[in-house]
Amino acid sequence: MGFSLLTAGDQALQGEEWMSPSYEYQNNRIAEYAVREYLKGQDYHVVRITERRPGSIPFNLIAWRFDELIFIKVKSIRRDLTRKCFRREIIELSELFRSNTIPGLIQLWVFEDSAYKAYQIHAGGAVRIGEYKIREYKDVRS
Repeated sequence: MGFSLLTAGDQALQGEEWMSPSYEYQNNRIAEYAVREYLKGQDYHVVRITERRPGSIPFNLIAWRFDELIFIKVKSIRRDLTRKCFRREIIELSELFRSNTIPGLIQLWVFEDSAYKAYQIHAGGAVRIGEYKIREYKDVRS
């Protein structure tokens, strides 16, 4: 996760050293919260995973409803990028699927072109299962 430092003048105004999350981090975080709120509206219980250490599970959300359990990785990309940039994630998630260590479905949700595209992960790759226009999540804490 990258961070960008504010200028020395900004730090002096604040009276201490401040760090601002990168643009990519902020977009991915907003995307995670938007998907979480959407799934809650579909009667899922959803937990956001905040641990981001090497070796930790590569998911942002875990959602469940009745006997359905879904492990979800959420990404946000700009229009000028293509899905090819997610090849590594799809390979990693497919390997997890083949390992039978995840006790539920595995999905990749990608925000691009003003919609979320949801992909179901299988042993050989990913299949698109839906496209959702989700009202943008507003972080009321900021």
